[in-house]
Amino acid sequence: MQVISFKNTGLFKRGMWLSAAALIAFVVFPAALDGTLLENPIPHMVAVGALITCWVIFFWKTQIHRVADEVVDCGDHLRVRRGRVEEDILFSKISAVEMSTHVGIHRITVRLRELSRFGAKIEFLPQASLWSNPGGVRRVASGLAERASQATGARSSGGNSMSRLCRRASLRRRLWCRHVCSIRDAKAGLKSVAVEQRVTGQSLRVRFAAQTAPVDWEIAFTTRAAASRAL
Repeated sequence: MQVISFKNTGLFKRGMWLSAAALIAFVVFPAALDGTLLENPIPHMVAVGALITCWVIFFWKTQIHRVADEVVDCGDHLRVRRGRVEEDILFSKISAVEMSTHVGIHRITVRLRELSRFGAKIEFLPQASLWSNPGGVRRVASGLAERASQATGARSSGGNSMSRLCRRASLRRRLWCRHVCSIRDAKAGLKSVAVEQRVTGQSLRVRFAAQTAPVDWEIAFTTRAAASRAL
């Protein structure tokens, strides 16, 4: 397992919020201490409003609150944590991975095929050593995208193989049912009735209850040809 996100993302996010609060306090507290805030509050309120507006625009553009606190590469999945929420994201559920830049901050965006606890996409900051290296961030994103593509292809091929197996099993059962009907019709002269059939691996056993014969009898076969020879 390897942490591929910035290890101090949580501290970085808290630092952004504390910086905003510190700037607002820097404007308000001196005016409150010398009494000018009460005597002429309008200029100070205008300054505070301008600061708040700037920070709101900044947070809206960067969406820093949506950035994951930690992303760990666990081989076949990514373990994502934001606050107390944690979820494992399989590579087969990833549709795309790309690098994006907001206000000069590089980040990696992971888009999902289905909704997770974090929404339809997951964003995280790359490691600090890559902050000034956009090419390195792109290589990390392309590596994740390639692994997601391989996982999706393997899942698709596995699903196709399973579908083929299911179709073959269904066809085999239909053939066996047809063999049972043929055997029952062929033995109609003995007034025998097929009362039980058991499937064991690749073989089929059919038991008949004979109304005229002293004992019941059973036929076992594995292929259609074997059933024809039994008739």
